[in-house]
Amino acid sequence: DIRAIVGKQTNPPVFELVGKAYAKYITDKIQNSDKKNTPIWVSIGMDARLHSPELKEAVIKGLLFGGINVLDLGLCPTPFGYFSEYNDFSKENVPQIQGTLIITASHNPPEYNGLKMTFQKNTFSENEIVNLKEITKKGDFIEAPKQGICIEYNLVDDYISFISKSFSKIGKGIKVVVDSGSG
Repeated sequence: DIRAIVGKQTNPPVFELVGKAYAKYITDKIQNSDKKNTPIWVSIGMDARLHSPELKEAVIKGLLFGGINVLDLGLCPTPFGYFSEYNDFSKENVPQIQGTLIITASHNPPEYNGLKMTFQKNTFSENEIVNLKEITKKGDFIEAPKQGICIEYNLVDDYISFISKSFSKIGKGIKVVVDSGSG
């Protein structure tokens, strides 16, 4: 994951560059696969930090520049981003989500923020983050001939439906206490 102090070590223009680098990285990966002619969709969500909205908008701007389509999940817990990669969005004419970006600094103090990133249901490794840094430093971005699109999507109902179906018969007659802190 990427973590930094907002205003000192990072800012929205840096997040836009990371969005452009991510777009380049995953486009290159997909162009070398059997899905090269399929529109690329990623999901993006954010935590409740005060600077998360402006950082999310900056990342989206970078992704759209690179021709990536974005499903904006808005304010959500980190697991929603991961869940979105498995959810069926065909009713929205959105094919499979290829990756997710989550604006969060997890347990870090409030002056921090960052990014969790996945691609094809795998979290980014340290090497992949270094690759993004190199793409960013070189300015080796793709300006897509057609910008991506961004649509907002409320994932709550889909998530509740999935959880309800998955656990509908478990624990009948048992009292359970759930601590939903930290996702």
